[in-house]
Amino acid sequence: MAAVQYAVVHEQPDLGGLPPALHPLVAPCFRPDPAQRPTPGQIAGAFAPEGTGGRKAREVWRRGPLHEEAKAREAEVRRLTAATVVPGPGDAGVPAPSRRRFLALGAGGGLLLAGGGGTAWWLTGRDRAEPPAAGDAPDAALLEGGRGGVRPKPLWGPLEVAASGPLPTPVVLRDVVVFAARDGGLTALRVVDGSAKWTRPELSPRAGQVAVNEDEFACADASGRLSVRNASTGAESWSVADAGVALLLAATPEGVYFLTSERRLRAVDTAGRRIRWTVESGEDPVGTATPLAAAGPGRLAVSGTGGDLTVLDTADGRVAWRVRGKSSGPLGPAIEGDTLYAGGEALTAFALADGERRWEEKGYGDWGPPALDPEGLTVTGGGLAYRYRKDGSRTELWIVSLTSPYPSRQRPVVQGDWIWVVEGNHTEAGVSALSRSAKDRLWSYERENPGPWAVAAAGNRVFLLSRGRIVAMPTA
Repeated sequence: MAAVQYAVVHEQPDLGGLPPALHPLVAPCFRPDPAQRPTPGQIAGAFAPEGTGGRKAREVWRRGPLHEEAKAREAEVRRLTAATVVPGPGDAGVPAPSRRRFLALGAGGGLLLAGGGGTAWWLTGRDRAEPPAAGDAPDAALLEGGRGGVRPKPLWGPLEVAASGPLPTPVVLRDVVVFAARDGGLTALRVVDGSAKWTRPELSPRAGQVAVNEDEFACADASGRLSVRNASTGAESWSVADAGVALLLAATPEGVYFLTSERRLRAVDTAGRRIRWTVESGEDPVGTATPLAAAGPGRLAVSGTGGDLTVLDTADGRVAWRVRGKSSGPLGPAIEGDTLYAGGEALTAFALADGERRWEEKGYGDWGPPALDPEGLTVTGGGLAYRYRKDGSRTELWIVSLTSPYPSRQRPVVQGDWIWVVEGNHTEAGVSALSRSAKDRLWSYERENPGPWAVAAAGNRVFLLSRGRIVAMPTA
């Protein structure tokens, strides 16, 4: 029994007894993560013929193997429902089984059998609708100042349209914010008013999404197919069918980097649109804690679940340098130019090329992931938020007290004069807004909410996701 339970959680089902045509239909239903399994709506959509309602659809349903299968099942259901039901004591009010319900079940079984023969799973129906028009959004107006303890009114939301649980960081590009949808797949809301722009139920919310350039983001479907899409329209720009994506880590205009279900680290070249290299990693793409990464000129930095910081050459996947035990778990590094910044047992600036330590700051415990902006660096640790210059000198002893003594593994977000910080991991108390100019903690959003949180920002808008809700907040 223990071996069976282990196999259910960690191994893939043996589909060798099924016809190959059924593999793409059945395999996603066995995904360990429920978020990666198709929804009933996606399953139903897989069997909707092209042009449903038109002449072509009528021909599909009225003749041929599918028609014969449905007729045979209908005849059997007619036989079953023709039997006389004699009410027993107390059963006078119990109606006979609904013929329509039996027929629906029988026809549904026929559809399942027929679907494996020629239907390429629910993915065959994707992108049937015309994509919306591409667009850009103006920046939101900055608030006039900002009083401590007074939370501003949201720009829009909260809306209960997001998936629950730990979520990959949303992508904010052009006029939309892209994130895991409540009913499965990925969805995009307009940043201006929160209205829905597009939804792609066939895309995997668990695999995540990462920006590739100013217009496009990378994502994947349940089969592991890599898809690069225009963020504003949701339309696919290009794809790699055999990529085997399980968890996206990082991307640049030159490459997309991700983990496969076999725990391998893989790179796809965006120019050639092909797999560039694959190396062993040992990292679990579906665990409760997954690695975090950042990509920069010629290097991919991966903070693993064991706390090691590994930097690879993006040309061939070889390890350029590594720091063992940099942190107690995965902690997102940050890259700017030729420098890599990382938290953990110390806040450290490394030379990106070879790992030379340019400066380091010890603390009274772990440092969280650093956030970079044009004027400096923000990091949390020991119940405090610190502001540094990027050369390591503290900016006018910029220190602000937080509610939680624990550093959050969520990176701070900087927009305008405000810095948004998710309060620590163990006693989280919402998301706090700090003022760079006033050097003070102003207010918190949902202090009673322990998360988990996902935070993203652009265009003077900050998007907070938690408990299946998303809200857009203004900044000063």
